[in-house]
This record gives sequence, C-alpha cells and structure tokens, in this order.
Amino acid sequence: MAFARVKDIAEVMDRWCPPEWAESWDNVGLLVGDPAAEVKRVLVTLDVTPAAAFEAAQKGAQMIVSHHPLIFKPLKSLRTDRAGQGIVWRLARDGIAAFAAHTNLDVAPGGVNDAMAAALELQDCKILEENAAQMFKLTVFIPKGYEERVQQAVFAAGAGRYGHYDQCGFAVEGQGGFRPLTGSSPFLGETGRHTLAQETRFEAILDAADSAAVVSALLKAHPYETPAYDLAPVKIPKAQGGLGRIGSLPRAMNGEELGRYVCKKLSTQGVRLCGPQKERISRVAVCGGSGAGTIDTACALGADALVTGDVDHHEALYALERGMLLLDAGHGATERVVLDCVVDRLQTAANALQWNLDIVKSDESHDPWMWVQG
Repeated sequence: MAFARVKDIAEVMDRWCPPEWAESWDNVGLLVGDPAAEVKRVLVTLDVTPAAAFEAAQKGAQMIVSHHPLIFKPLKSLRTDRAGQGIVWRLARDGIAAFAAHTNLDVAPGGVNDAMAAALELQDCKILEENAAQMFKLTVFIPKGYEERVQQAVFAAGAGRYGHYDQCGFAVEGQGGFRPLTGSSPFLGETGRHTLAQETRFEAILDAADSAAVVSALLKAHPYETPAYDLAPVKIPKAQGGLGRIGSLPRAMNGEELGRYVCKKLSTQGVRLCGPQKERISRVAVCGGSGAGTIDTACALGADALVTGDVDHHEALYALERGMLLLDAGHGATERVVLDCVVDRLQTAANALQWNLDIVKSDESHDPWMWVQG
C-alpha cells in the first residue's frame, strides 16, 4: 500500500468542498505544513486548539483536518507565549500539517448542513439558500485573426473559469460595422467612412473579483483603439448545495418537545428557545454555526422553526417579530455533527486509493461553554 501526502488529503477535501465555494472573508485550505510530506494518520477536529494539537502529536498524526481555520488573519509574529501563535509554532515544530474546510464545507453536499439535517432525521430536505456567486458574462467583438491573442489574454486574467474547468468560452463569426470619427486612429477603415469588418463575437464567464484584471488584459490585447465589449451581471450557482436545509420532522411536536429532541440528536446539554410556543411543529429549517441570517428565508419557505447557533439578542427579537420559533443549540453542537462525515469521506478515499492511512476523530473536540442550572 502507498502512503498519502499532505497534498493528496487536501485534494480529496477540495474535490468535496472546493475552496472557491468559501466566503470571500474565509481562510480555507492548507494553512500549515509541507504539501509533499507523507501522512500516515489524520486527526479530524472542529477546532485546532492546544489540546487538539497535543492530541495530534500524542497519537502520531502528521496532519489535522479541521472545520474552523487555525489562521484567520495574517500573523505579525510567531511566538509561543501568544495565544493563537503558539499552536502554529508547535505544529510547524512537530511537522504536523493543518488544513481547514469552513464555509465551503457548510454549503457542500454532504457537508455541515446535510449532516445536521440527517442528525435531526429531517425528511424531504431542500436547500434553504442557494449558493450563488456574483459573476459577469464578458462579450467582446474581435477582428478576424486576433481571436487567439485576445482570448488567451482574458483567460490568463481569470475569465473562463467554471467549476473544475478553465478557458471556457463561446465564439461565433459575424460582421461588424463602424465609422471612425475625426480624431480617431482606427485599426481598420478610414476616418469618416463606414467600415464593415469580419469579426468574432466571443463570450466568457468571470468572477466579479476578476473583472478589473480581465478588462485591463482585454484592452491591452485587443487591436482596436476602442474595443466593443460589455460585462453583464449573472448569478450562477457555485455548487449543488447551499446554505442551510429545510425538511419535515419524523413526527410533529411542540416547541418544548423539539427543544429536547434537538438536545438529544445534537448531543448538547441545552438549547435556547425564542418565539411562539407552537403546539404543532413539523417543518424545520436548520443552519449550522451562526445561521440567524436565514430567518427571512426560513419564514418564506414555510418553516415552523429554525435550529441554528450563535443567535444574538437583536436576532432573537427579530425572529419573535416574524413569528418564527428559534432554537439556539450553540455554534459547536450544530457543526460538530459533520466530523464523522469528514472521517468517512477521507477513509473512503484512502481505501479506494489503497493508501496506508488512518483517520481518527479528535477526543478533544468539546464545546467551550459549560451549562450551569439556576
């Protein structure tokens, strides 16, 4: 059997939940470690805490796969006596790589929200909010003979990337017309005379973040003094998944029953309830982590209740005003359910590829909160 490398584990995760599905503010992927290093054991955890880092070293793991990123913001120093920095230093010292799949795992099929819906045994589940990216469609008219030059320039700048493909585009030949005015320096034709030219209409999709670079590359590569082009905004789903899920409970129950049910299924000591104490709840929306931002969508889709975490005071008041029963089961409890899914995904890949690889779930992935009864 062959040994896997850090980059192999990262590729398995990236195929499941590609990094481009993550939010722009997130920091996912391989954060610490040598991509070429061999891996015999992987520790899967919710957070890379000092306890998890120690556990990885004790259990002989060469890599940690976590949900929450170890590094969110650029580090200005790397000192063992500073919180958040010492862990990075120790992992690097011990040769342990750290990989994170965060908001991209939230929206992925089989990710956090599917795991949460499965834990609550929801039936007939649908996506709560489609995961769409703000993109543009570029359309440009290119004179015959210059198509390759312009297309390769915009591709290099970021246009034409879609899912696991790049250099995607569509082209059709036609005839363009224009009349150069006084003061122009036309590439084709003469000032004051209408000109017909054989041109190619070329179209490609691009991410909104790449628009400035693509337009700059287009203007540099295009032979016309004033190229004819436009950018049209389009919404394109990033994935088959999306944020949150909505489905039906195995049986209808009231608010207190649902609270106890959620506690049992998510293995948490308690939940906070806010909203009308409905006697019959059957349609439930879920959103792992901090999901109170989905209240409006849950209401629009007919949910009787929303189960999420990290609900603040004003969000609770808003849910109350909307008539939505809100259950706050905590950030960790609503996401920890995905850890078994990560273990299974990596172990399945290891078996299929005949890697000598052991995948273990952390024993230190605990909720930092302690419940005290009044």
